[in-house]
Amino acid sequence: MFNRLQYYRILFGFLFILYIAGMAAVQGT
Repeated sequence: MFNRLQYYRILFGFLFILYIAGMAAVQGT
């Protein structure tokens, strides 16, 4: 059985990395 909490943790972790990468790109330009 797939754990929903684990799914949300992976989802938010991915969004967080995307957000940090986006901010780094904005700071880099």
